[in-house]
Amino acid sequence: MAREEYSRLSADEVLSRVNIVDLIKEYVTLKKSGTNYTGLCPFHGDRNPSMSVSETKQIFKCFSCGVGGNAIRFLELAEKIPYTEAMTRLADRVGLKYSMVSSESSEAVKFKNDLRSVNKEAARFFFESLKSSQKAISYVKTRGLSPETVSKFGIGYSPDSYDALLGYFKARGIDENLLLSAGLVSKNDDRNVLTDRFRDRLMFPIFDDMGNVIAFGGRIMDKDAKVAKYINSRETPLYVKGNNLYGLNIAKKTSEKRAIVVEGYMDCIALHQKGIDFAVASLGTALTDRQARLLKRYFTEVIIAFDNDAAGKDATLRGLDILKSTGLRVKVFRLSGAKDADEYLRTHTREDFLKQLDNCLSLFEYKCILASEDFPAGSNENTISFVNAVKRQLRALPVTDREIYTAWIVDKFGSKYGILKENLAVSSREESGSSLNDGDSKKRLFIADSQYSAGVTDASLRKIDEYEKMLLICLCENPGFAKAFTDKGCNTLFSIDENAQEYESILDGIRSGSIRSFHDIPPASPGFDNSIAGIYMNYNISRDNALNSAFEIIGKLKELKKDKEIGEIRQRLADSSLSADEKKALLKRFMELTSRKS
Repeated sequence: MAREEYSRLSADEVLSRVNIVDLIKEYVTLKKSGTNYTGLCPFHGDRNPSMSVSETKQIFKCFSCGVGGNAIRFLELAEKIPYTEAMTRLADRVGLKYSMVSSESSEAVKFKNDLRSVNKEAARFFFESLKSSQKAISYVKTRGLSPETVSKFGIGYSPDSYDALLGYFKARGIDENLLLSAGLVSKNDDRNVLTDRFRDRLMFPIFDDMGNVIAFGGRIMDKDAKVAKYINSRETPLYVKGNNLYGLNIAKKTSEKRAIVVEGYMDCIALHQKGIDFAVASLGTALTDRQARLLKRYFTEVIIAFDNDAAGKDATLRGLDILKSTGLRVKVFRLSGAKDADEYLRTHTREDFLKQLDNCLSLFEYKCILASEDFPAGSNENTISFVNAVKRQLRALPVTDREIYTAWIVDKFGSKYGILKENLAVSSREESGSSLNDGDSKKRLFIADSQYSAGVTDASLRKIDEYEKMLLICLCENPGFAKAFTDKGCNTLFSIDENAQEYESILDGIRSGSIRSFHDIPPASPGFDNSIAGIYMNYNISRDNALNSAFEIIGKLKELKKDKEIGEIRQRLADSSLSADEKKALLKRFMELTSRKS
């Protein structure tokens, strides 16, 4: 079918050309049953065929777990992708072009598509080259990789030649500048000659979460070679290290709600080969906000399994804090019996690994263990340093969690350091004595004596004060919504002077670029840090839900203010000294407010 182009397609245009039965058959076996088809539902642990698919109506429905919908909905669930991506894939499947709204120019979009095309073709070239290289085949066998794993991850080989890939593309008329832009070839400035970037290396295609080849990693096979063990593609418009996770395109299809993040390609691949299909690798960088958001799209819990050396510990700590800030449950896995997962799984079973994985550490536990390693028992000085370190961690916990973790510390470290439960009690002076977190971070330690503004003692104003501060948090958590806030007339919503002043300060900070999150809020008064901290701790407001939360809060604020005004009118109407005109005006306003409320 000739490819038709649309600037925008409706769902009906795409769905009218998709056969939902053919689509679902790519995921599960379907059997004809009357006018419909039945099969095992892929969205829960189905043992008896519970899913029915109607070719006539072009819908599916599971009568066990209740999910159902059209082909777009099925693809969303099966691939764990957004609606627009499901539309794009289905449109491409039937020869239509679905263009999502984008700020990029058509030239930029075309350039990215061209990069994807050459990367995909390069991956094919490397994959086929592996089949004809006895050296690469032998190396793959020594690493214990099965043919199925090699195929699943698209592992290949870059020939020991300066122009094997270059010649391959030249023969197909591909522009050399495109190969340069993709990072597949390099230019020797002295001789003005192009050469293959990857030579005599085992090749690992790097995919984005949608399955597009965006870059490559190449590993030497000769341990004595005097070159870098790994080299990766340089960053391109498609590939930024901190924006992607190796193996996520496969791991996102797991039925698990957790992901394990390892450091290297081989660790990730070894885990998948053993059936631990929820592993991803961080591409050699400490986790970033972008990677954390990617993980949150597909999982609710993330386990970090980096090396135990100093660099690994630092990367783990940074990653844990970033993951926690996105709302993910986070744990740390410290593998014993081998230096990494790849080495461990060569001599142990999947069950051995999972048994260790079930004994992961919480963020709190991990930080306490690091403190014990930094300050080993044996001297009074180290004991004091250890106690102070764990007490700082205890202060950062909700009060309800402290007793549990205090008992854990005493059980694990009490005899070693000679400490009792009483030694770990957090005094009220310690609770409020520090305004900054440890280390170089400028984020505030969110310990609040009161969550209300100074002078707000009237119970009727307290909830309004709380909602106003929540609104300020929403604005700071996603500054990109500032225009939406001003369009909603938020400046007229603030009853508390302190909050109104803070709103204007925040807008100024957003315009200047100094405010990017809640942690950048400038204090409006000496006690403002503490008062707004209580709100931030008690409510789950994040960058992702800030706008929806704000609109909900605005509605609640309007209702509260309306209730407050109604109460004030009732009080004034009880005043016998009111004139007839004043009483009439108040009654009119009272009727306006109560009729709207109903």
